[in-house]
Amino acid sequence: MKTPMKFIVVFILASLTIQSVQAQNNTYQNASLDVFTKTYNANDQSLSNNIDRDISAGVSPVGINLENNSIQIMYLNQNLFNMQAWAIEYYKTSNEISNGITAKIQNEAYIPMGITSDNTSLYVLYIKGDGKVSAWQLVESSQNLNEVSENVSPYLDQGYIPVGITLHNDLYYALLLKIEESTFKSWEIQGFQGEYNMNSDIKQKINQNKIPFGFLSKEGVFNVLYVGF
Repeated sequence: MKTPMKFIVVFILASLTIQSVQAQNNTYQNASLDVFTKTYNANDQSLSNNIDRDISAGVSPVGINLENNSIQIMYLNQNLFNMQAWAIEYYKTSNEISNGITAKIQNEAYIPMGITSDNTSLYVLYIKGDGKVSAWQLVESSQNLNEVSENVSPYLDQGYIPVGITLHNDLYYALLLKIEESTFKSWEIQGFQGEYNMNSDIKQKINQNKIPFGFLSKEGVFNVLYVGF
């Protein structure tokens, strides 16, 4: 991975849809699914307590974005993987990223559920639960979604699932996991101008059993990563 990291201003508004098939039991309940986003002050000393309070309502974090000293977390109103704990870690170099994510998975049984970036570091959102991650990849591409598809597709054939997206250093990154007993069938990235349009699309996608598993935003432009089950 290239460093130092930095966000770019222009985001992709195109769309990308890829199909990949597996079959097991679903890890979530289809009925009454809802997704919402909360914004927190990144400099608030009560940040951890505030996130704890929101998660205690029975929701699961499925995406993270850092912008202008604010942390946005996207929540699903169900308990994924029988979630028991959460964490946010940051890494400044390629070695820190590689060693840090691997150690968090292998030594503490955490599951990466989102990535974001500021000008200097990569931040990873983790949850701890019953899911088992056997491998992970951070796939680098340009901002061309066709290239994103080409670079990610070989890993999908190996059983990986995309769970996070971010932009830094003028490059597009997708975080992929290999999770045991996955029901993963498809993925897509959609781009939107404005949070209202993003939320409207999320409601439509949920009705199609497509769940947001990562998002990013900058100056009112949003990308959402959907995973279909």
